Amino acid sequence: AYQARHPLSVWIAENGVGEVDTVLEEVPMTHKAVVERFGKDRVSDRINDALDKDPFGVVSIRHLVIPKAERYRAYAKRPFDSKMPYSSIWIDPTENSILDAGGYWEFPHAVWRYMKNAGEEYGRSPGQNALGDIMAGNQMTRSRIRLGNLIADPTMLVDEGLEGQDTVIPGHHIYRENREDTIEPVPIGANYPITKDNEERQDALIDAHFNVPIYLMLQQM
Repeated sequence: AYQARHPLSVWIAENGVGEVDTVLEEVPMTHKAVVERFGKDRVSDRINDALDKDPFGVVSIRHLVIPKAERYRAYAKRPFDSKMPYSSIWIDPTENSILDAGGYWEFPHAVWRYMKNAGEEYGRSPGQNALGDIMAGNQMTRSRIRLGNLIADPTMLVDEGLEGQDTVIPGHHIYRENREDTIEPVPIGANYPITKDNEERQDALIDAHFNVPIYLMLQQM
């Protein structure tokens, strides 16, 4: 079955032509699953003892896939074809012991990298390039929301003579004797549509990082 690992729990290495041929991953497994998978005789006393006390407690087991290495064949629970080009090794990192070994006919991991610099093994994504624009867009959205709230519910300038009568409710009437007494919003000097236009332009910059215009063009074709 397909399983997705946390990005920080996977390590990779390349071969001479830049293809990933080595993957080390941390696999979370319950004590029960570890014993069932590898057998009581293979796992440590620590895990065997934990099986009775906390069978569903989680322990980290490491799985290493590398180009064929015959020296690990002795650790296999079951025989496997010696012609398999990749070796599979299961390791208990706490005890530094090998639990099982096997092989694959094909490299079992899909290690997809959008791009990488020379000398690097770990890939880079469009999201990393767009991070600055995304953070700027988030700030614009935050400012637009605050401005919208301020326009919908502005701070009011109220003459002293209207104190106690300045409840502003839709359809509500305030009666006064002195016509010079006024209620008016504080001028904020901002334009709501302008901030929205700026945000839309920022969204277009982010889309460009992910090649969205190209995909839209292909979709229309």
